[in-house]
Amino acid sequence: MLLIGFDDTDSREGKCTTYLAYRVVDFLLSFSDVKLLDYPLLVRLNPNIPWKTRGNGALCIKAQVNNESTLEYIKRSILNMLIDESCINSGANPALVFYDANGLNHELVEFSKDALCKVLSKKRALHLAEKYGMECYTFGNGQGIVGALAAIGTSMYIDSSDHTYEIIAYRMPENYGKPRLVDEQSVIAMDKSTTPYTFNNYDYKHRRVLITPHGPDPVLCGIRGEDPRILIRALKMLDIREDIQGYMIFKSNQGTNAHLESPIDFNNLKAYTSGYLIGRVASRPKVIEGGTYVL
Repeated sequence: MLLIGFDDTDSREGKCTTYLAYRVVDFLLSFSDVKLLDYPLLVRLNPNIPWKTRGNGALCIKAQVNNESTLEYIKRSILNMLIDESCINSGANPALVFYDANGLNHELVEFSKDALCKVLSKKRALHLAEKYGMECYTFGNGQGIVGALAAIGTSMYIDSSDHTYEIIAYRMPENYGKPRLVDEQSVIAMDKSTTPYTFNNYDYKHRRVLITPHGPDPVLCGIRGEDPRILIRALKMLDIREDIQGYMIFKSNQGTNAHLESPIDFNNLKAYTSGYLIGRVASRPKVIEGGTYVL
């Protein structure tokens, strides 16, 4: 079993790590001696990391490759894809990891769980990769190695934990940077038809579509939910007024609050940590930009 983990290919200037996963999966499907073993995994890591681009997402693809020469060709090709789909000169620090997994790696699982709520060092990630003979490639300052390993570790246990799915549709390259042509009323109709099996589609208070991003990246829209079949139906309900390149369904920890499962020690508070505290609310909380409650 080959686990392919990668992270940090995008920047504010463009690109998208999920789009790289889309390209890699499309490439792997062209081989008769390669079998995809699961949905590609989109894992959201600690949201408090200050140097994240957007959602701090890392990716893992799980495959079975039955031919050694095919395996080497696949690795070289994916490395070239990563270089091609990374904003290395615009602040991205991508990493790619190949791990021939023979079973559950408890140390790697613990690393991935720490990545959901803590700030982890590149040194710890590299030590772990070397210890278990992983094949690694890093660019820029190499910080992407943390997310790449965390995605691989998460892929080892996500089936037994709470998870959701997301279907992401991708734009044609000539439309990058242009307004996304998804009819607002069709988003509302889709939301009302598929709720509660999809979520975060539309903000009725502010009358704002939530499934379309706003940057120059390849993503046209992304719909999150509980059932892949319902997500396909939801996407087809949209009135999309531009050509799409294709779409793919990801398994994910989005919407599960996985980053809030660890208790935070009052006596050992650290910056950028996620988790929960047990205490008493002594004053009325305020809501700041982004919907975060502060005391």
